Amino acid sequence: MQPQILSHDQRVSGMPFTHPAYIEIERRQLQYMLMRLHWIMDTFFWRKSQTNYAPIERNLVEADGRNHRILVIRPHLLAQSTGLCVVGFFGQRMMDGDMDEADRRDGMLNSEMNAHEGLLSYSSLELTNGDYGNCVVFTDEAAKNKWGFSPTHKEIVEDLSPSYYESVRLYNGTLPKTIMDEHLLQLNLVKYLCYQQNPPWLAIRPLQSQPVSA
Repeated sequence: MQPQILSHDQRVSGMPFTHPAYIEIERRQLQYMLMRLHWIMDTFFWRKSQTNYAPIERNLVEADGRNHRILVIRPHLLAQSTGLCVVGFFGQRMMDGDMDEADRRDGMLNSEMNAHEGLLSYSSLELTNGDYGNCVVFTDEAAKNKWGFSPTHKEIVEDLSPSYYESVRLYNGTLPKTIMDEHLLQLNLVKYLCYQQNPPWLAIRPLQSQPVSA
């Protein structure tokens, strides 16, 4: 399946989920998730000078009542790493999507994350429309690509996604410094998938790698 290549401001007829305006909105949502991840690291590890770097999970409730789940899978490595690879996932779920099945698959995915050495953290933020945005941090591009071939991840992409999501926006980005510098998040491209077509429609939009202003 050859993707369609979109220019920075191109709009696609019949594909409203590809509107360029989503990029800046979701750039800031990813930056916010990284900021909260930074806060978790600062509060529970650095300030307390802890030496126990076991995985940690925090289920937060934002000021407006939205859920925000953060898994710090490898806190010691996350604290020390630079040049991090960031993936953002924003799916537009179907009205009749099977949420119980999605939760079951999500549990399977979580249990497999510990087996992937380069996967450092996973955040899931409830959005105002009831959908969720996900932010995943890897040590580097190689670790990200390796995760893409994980059997459980591949099964979810190929099996669950077409029956649960109408469309998906998937971002690739980088943090050139550490997790403490979330304001320097750069997005390199966004991939669009529409599951309302068979085979799914696919497009890629290269992005200018500019850090987000604070």
